[in-house]
Amino acid sequence: MNSFTDFLNPISKQDFLEQYYEKQFFLLERNNIHFYETILNVNDIDKYLSNHDIEYPSVRLVKNGKELDGDLYLKNINYGTAMFEGLVDTDKMFQLYCLGSTIIIQGLDRSNKALGDFCRKLSVELPFTFQSNIYITPNDSKGFESHYDTHDVFVMQIKGKKRWQLFEPNPVTLPTKMEKFDSKRTNISNLKLLKEFDLNVGDLLYIPRGMIHNARSLSEDSIHITLGVFPEKWFDLFRYVANESYQIDEMKYTLPIHSKTSRFDTEIIKRELKKYFDLLLEGDYLDKVLNQFAQDNLRKRKSDDQGRLCDLINLENIKYSTEFILRSNIVYDYYKNNIHCEIRFYSKIIKFPLPVDNTLITILSGKVFSCESLDQILSLESRLVVVKKLLKEGFIKTYDK
Repeated sequence: MNSFTDFLNPISKQDFLEQYYEKQFFLLERNNIHFYETILNVNDIDKYLSNHDIEYPSVRLVKNGKELDGDLYLKNINYGTAMFEGLVDTDKMFQLYCLGSTIIIQGLDRSNKALGDFCRKLSVELPFTFQSNIYITPNDSKGFESHYDTHDVFVMQIKGKKRWQLFEPNPVTLPTKMEKFDSKRTNISNLKLLKEFDLNVGDLLYIPRGMIHNARSLSEDSIHITLGVFPEKWFDLFRYVANESYQIDEMKYTLPIHSKTSRFDTEIIKRELKKYFDLLLEGDYLDKVLNQFAQDNLRKRKSDDQGRLCDLINLENIKYSTEFILRSNIVYDYYKNNIHCEIRFYSKIIKFPLPVDNTLITILSGKVFSCESLDQILSLESRLVVVKKLLKEGFIKTYDK
């Protein structure tokens, strides 16, 4: 699976964004039980759950809408004078699973390379953060009751099947983290069943945030990947712009106070507010803030550091003929001006003198390169300095044939 379009096939990314994203659910019945095998399979999950160093909340257990108390399946282990706390007791976990509890593995993309690569690949094509949860539900069981999520999700069925119910209308329009589902305030019986269906192995389901849904396993155990989508929203940007407005001197003054009531004068504030909004749009302030906003968004992307230790250990053994390549699915921005050029990725900004520009363009092409094959405007020694710097920072890696 090489792209977001492959993931959504047969519809295109553009069609999905225009017709479904944040608007309506999308169900894709593939009739292909092997579709997700290269991303994650049952053996991968079994191997992970056999580890004895899993800490809460990497694994949680839920049953019939309630999260189980950690005392039922967590333990602490003394280690010399220190202690490992909140470790999953594997045997107790599986006993509870046999009694109808759903095992949830949270953030497996952080430790499983194939799943992590998949999430990073999606983040290259869309400026979103993707996070995975794995739901392992025994037969004839339910993890959560009807609810809505405050983030959009893709559901990828990889074992067995689940019966889903989707309801309308949405009680809250595109809810945020501040508008979490509350069963006491939402009467499910007042909602209309929009669709009921079985999600089979290989199928894909997209549910926009705010849509009430539930799922239940049938006669066989079920495993699915839920891929959470976390984009930046308009209110995130407005909050960011406001938080950075201290950089404007006029914003530092106290709000107007009413001379008679000794309270803030709301009438003056309302009259003056537009002037202060206009200040945010003047000069280069907004450009600077948007630039920083984009940089901070990059910080949320997850890196692929496989092989990085070996690269650092072998740093002094690099030859001019040693081959390298850009790390796969890395999210970055490249800028240059009349003085220098720079690469921005994750929480880093790496600056180089302007003559390095052609060398960096070659590296950013994603093709295999060596110091010998880079732009000859720079000396071999200078090219090696650039390569070592990018290798140390984890932007490139040694090419493994």
